Amino acid sequence: MFLKGVTTGSDYWLTPCLRADLMTQTIGRKGYEQQIVALHSVLQQLQQPQPVESLASLTLDFLQSTFEYSLIWLALYDPTTHELEGIAGVAPSGETDLFTQSIKVLPGNTFDQVLLTGHSAEITDLQQDSRVGKWQQVARRYGIQGTLIHPLRYQAQSLGLVLMGSVLWGCNPRAAQTAQLSIFSSALAAALYPLKRPQSQPDDRKGIAWEAVLEQLSQSPDIGGKLQVVIQGLHQRIEPTHTRLYWFEPEHRWFRQRATCPSEPSKHPKRAPVEETNIELQEMGPLAQTLRAGQIVAVSDIQGTINANLPTRMMYQLQARSLLSAPILVENQLLGFVALSGAEPRVWQEAEQKSLQSATQLLGLVVGPESSTATLSTLTACDTWSPQLLSALLSPQVPPNFYQQLLTQGGSALQGQWVLLLHHKAILGQFHIEDQFHIPKRIPLVGPLAELSDIDSQMLQSSSEPIALENLEEDLRLLAWRDPLLAQEVRSLFIAPLDLGASNQMFLMVACDCIRNWTLDEREQLQQVAQALAAVQRHQQMQDQYEQAKTLNAWLHDGLIALQQVQQPQQLRPQVLQDVVNLLQVPFAALIQWQTGQDQGEVTAAITSPPDFNLTEGTLVQIGHDALLQKVFHSCPASSASNGNPVEWVQLTAADLEPATQSWLNCPHLGQLMALPLTAKGQSCGAVLVGDATERGWDSDTLSATRILVQQFAETYCWRQTVNLIQQNHQTWACRNWYKQRQLESLQAELVQHNGQVQDAIVLPKDNTVQQQRLLVQLQETVSALGYLIYEDNPLDQPPEVLLLSKLLRQSLGHIKSVVNKRNLWVQVHNQTSNVTLWGSMVQYKIIISEVLRAACERSQPGERIDLWCRLVNPQFLEVAITDNGQLDPQLVQELRSLPDQENLSPSRSDRRQGRYLQACQTLVTKLGGQMRLSRLEDGRTISRLIFPLAPASKSPQRESGVSLTESTHLQDTMNPD
Repeated sequence: MFLKGVTTGSDYWLTPCLRADLMTQTIGRKGYEQQIVALHSVLQQLQQPQPVESLASLTLDFLQSTFEYSLIWLALYDPTTHELEGIAGVAPSGETDLFTQSIKVLPGNTFDQVLLTGHSAEITDLQQDSRVGKWQQVARRYGIQGTLIHPLRYQAQSLGLVLMGSVLWGCNPRAAQTAQLSIFSSALAAALYPLKRPQSQPDDRKGIAWEAVLEQLSQSPDIGGKLQVVIQGLHQRIEPTHTRLYWFEPEHRWFRQRATCPSEPSKHPKRAPVEETNIELQEMGPLAQTLRAGQIVAVSDIQGTINANLPTRMMYQLQARSLLSAPILVENQLLGFVALSGAEPRVWQEAEQKSLQSATQLLGLVVGPESSTATLSTLTACDTWSPQLLSALLSPQVPPNFYQQLLTQGGSALQGQWVLLLHHKAILGQFHIEDQFHIPKRIPLVGPLAELSDIDSQMLQSSSEPIALENLEEDLRLLAWRDPLLAQEVRSLFIAPLDLGASNQMFLMVACDCIRNWTLDEREQLQQVAQALAAVQRHQQMQDQYEQAKTLNAWLHDGLIALQQVQQPQQLRPQVLQDVVNLLQVPFAALIQWQTGQDQGEVTAAITSPPDFNLTEGTLVQIGHDALLQKVFHSCPASSASNGNPVEWVQLTAADLEPATQSWLNCPHLGQLMALPLTAKGQSCGAVLVGDATERGWDSDTLSATRILVQQFAETYCWRQTVNLIQQNHQTWACRNWYKQRQLESLQAELVQHNGQVQDAIVLPKDNTVQQQRLLVQLQETVSALGYLIYEDNPLDQPPEVLLLSKLLRQSLGHIKSVVNKRNLWVQVHNQTSNVTLWGSMVQYKIIISEVLRAACERSQPGERIDLWCRLVNPQFLEVAITDNGQLDPQLVQELRSLPDQENLSPSRSDRRQGRYLQACQTLVTKLGGQMRLSRLEDGRTISRLIFPLAPASKSPQRESGVSLTESTHLQDTMNPD
């Protein structure tokens, strides 16, 4: 306000700061006015017609006077050859030949970027920029650094450019200078345009109206001709290098080239012809998503300005440096798209994009009836699944690859990259992928999928129609599946339960790798297929249940049969545990047993896989103080065990176990444990433990079959123990009876002999009193032995003594002398060792050898020979082998061999007199620590082998080595032992 009325000579009173600001503003304003005047003058000159050389000289003068750049180059652009033709320039050295040369504009370099975008490029150091070609070497020659490259454009067409360089680094122009340069360059381009491209006659083809195209459409007989008419009209209007129409084929997952219109060969003589191309859907990337959204895509091959939707591989296939594409949509479904490609970089104008959009809308009207036919064919394709579904329902088993074929057809019809059959396993809290289809260039999805939230689960179970997630990243439903599916490149999904209104366990899901809209027809198709699959699934479940029941029955039958065939109770334990492992498919099983009334149990059998499961046999467990076994007791009260009610499994996790139980259980990786009590005769006698590393569930049928098998084992084990006890008593009493019978027979023979001697002694002279007294003493001893035998509690328990082998054989042969004489047999003893002594009871050994000799005599025919061979097996045992020519019953031999391992209460050959006696004889031999074996030699003879323990060295006199070399060889050759 004060400055306005103050004269120039009266400003002495102003402060220095104000005076300085006023001087700066005055000087700046004066320079700015001069630049405006200079710009106004040069613009007036540019409006006058002038040749290119005059315009170039005028340009250099203006740029030198206005801007402080030491290097200036003016060049015009030829789009046909992609070259910059230099027309003038200024260099520090005054060189002029450099500025009249032509340079090639390469795709992506700085000149290409400036010409295509129409924006200036500011280079801080031209010497370090490799995108300017030979100008990098020029900059190094003249020390040029900061550089500005400005385009010359007229009506969105690049006519050339101006390059200005400075020796200073950076040297960016100010805003005012930039505005002046833009104004000057626009005026220069307007002046150059008539000189570079003279006005020509307008092209009549560009004037073709859409009305003419519609008229040609009405005259085209088929859909292919109509499409070609629209494509040609669009190509003539915009004039790209190539115009193509692509059609989507869901069965192949690609866009097929359906119509094309190339440019005239004369316009691009160096351009190689482009063959018909089919574009894979997954190779289009974001372009497909953009087209599905109904948007137009305009891209060019310019470094730094590449559109994010640019399909690089697609542009390489089309040999294009620019691309303009628009979708063909019918009822929000992408049926195809139109692609305009250019062999050179090109900025697509708004009018061109609108023309393309109009053409695609017209194409949508043209192909509308065909799309309806395609939809009908898709529904018809769905109807073709009905025979397969009916065949699956009528067949006992679902045909092989049925689900895979059905999912493959569903993937083609619904245009999904993945089609999955999900099984919800509530016990495990997971959705398992039972089967799936995926296109060849996609890897299968990896499961299982996590359990859903309560809200999502309720939505999935109760929804009356399939659930569609068009954009998985933005949708808040099925949130537990988002991250794992996104990690596997799933972007949208479509899921339906197999049986609406039921307790759903199976789901059909279609997944895509792009964002897409699911149409109403697709929803109905998916629901129909899901319901049809539900019927097949129920049929399959019934068949599976039947097969599972059949398999369980077979396993249970085989297990029960195996339990019945095992004779020893100890052999039942590993047998039943292995059956339990096979039924439940577990890595760990153990059997704990105890006696009634005891407070301590023992692990009697275990199947483990160390080190995860390392419970060993013989581990002792305190029953009354262990929490696990107490739970087993409580699950099986005495009333349930006594009245026949089935016991139940006790299911626990590793966290439910007490530290003391985990200590003796010794299973560090245990996740799930089940225990089943064992009951027999109404009382608890043990428990079966099974475990796995993970928490898992077992179906009720399998648990029921396992419970029956385990309980049958408990009953069989108890019954087998009782049978073995009875069998042992039976064998003991049978042996006692046989032993007493043979003793009574021997005493009877002695009594008969003594009686005869007494009768003979009566007639003797009276002076023969000594002999009579001796006979009376012998008679008294025999009678006493008879009385002792009758009243003896356990006649088999005789005190051992040292026995001389020669005396034993002599008494044994004398015991059967009557049988030998009666059948007129010849008995000979071979290789009788000297001074060999046995350890045991003389009476028992004599009865054993006599019984075997008597059996050999009864088998032999009158007049045949019986040999008795004696040899030392080793320093501890002696073998007595008896050979005869009699016929031995093979079945009796087999029963005698298996006698220790099987029960002998059932009727058999050994029940006959000879078999019963040999069985008792074998029992006594075993009790004495020896062995008895009957067999058949190769020459047809029967051999009965008896192996007895020798007397200890401390209790027997010094004995010789036994058999001589000659005798031993003869013994082995003659007997031919097996």
